[in-house]
Amino acid sequence: MKHKRLVLAFSLLAAIGIIAFVVYEFSTAGKVTVRRVPSERYTGPQTVEALMAAFEEKYDRPHLAYLARLDEKYPRAEWLAMLLEKGVMFGDYGDYSLFMNSRGMLVNFEEKGDWVKGARGVPPTDDWKTFKAAYIDRMVWEHQQIYEARQIDPEVFGGLFTGPDKRTYLPGRPDRVYVERKGSATFFHGPPLTEKQQWGITLLGIHPKGYEIIYIDENGTILSKRPRPILLPR
Repeated sequence: MKHKRLVLAFSLLAAIGIIAFVVYEFSTAGKVTVRRVPSERYTGPQTVEALMAAFEEKYDRPHLAYLARLDEKYPRAEWLAMLLEKGVMFGDYGDYSLFMNSRGMLVNFEEKGDWVKGARGVPPTDDWKTFKAAYIDRMVWEHQQIYEARQIDPEVFGGLFTGPDKRTYLPGRPDRVYVERKGSATFFHGPPLTEKQQWGITLLGIHPKGYEIIYIDENGTILSKRPRPILLPR
């Protein structure tokens, strides 16, 4: 899910009596985003053998060079068996590729050593095994939230995890954008909008057609009342 914020710097142009705005774009910090690859629904057995038979050929194609490194550290069959034991349900190829690729995150964390600072809602620790176990459990928990949301709404493809402990889940859809305002700064969580659409929401409160716009606070709580657009009079 793409994150963007508009930081609107105001400068009064007295000579012509208008206000000009300068737009800057930054990545949003303090949020965890999960984006799946939508694909055909899988209805086969939830076993290592069946899952590998269904998805391995497709998963291998674009990743051959990269996967050898991951397979050495976390063999696929063992990785799948561990996830199934934890109760993970694989609903489609998107689930399979997401969990297989997550091995790369663990490899990178261990090699760089920055796991000690904590990540993805996992608190800091000085023990690698403790972090790894907590990180895997966190991934499983996130997947469960998305999986359950997809049973209610098949259009859900991922989502945003926010709040102080990043355990507030906001389901993502192709037509849904979460908007977080902080003064003149606006954060957009969801499918990418054009600059004109972003300005319309922030400055005038105009919602683009075809999108569900949901306003949230910094903790991910959905606001019952939309913030006042910047250019509308008080």
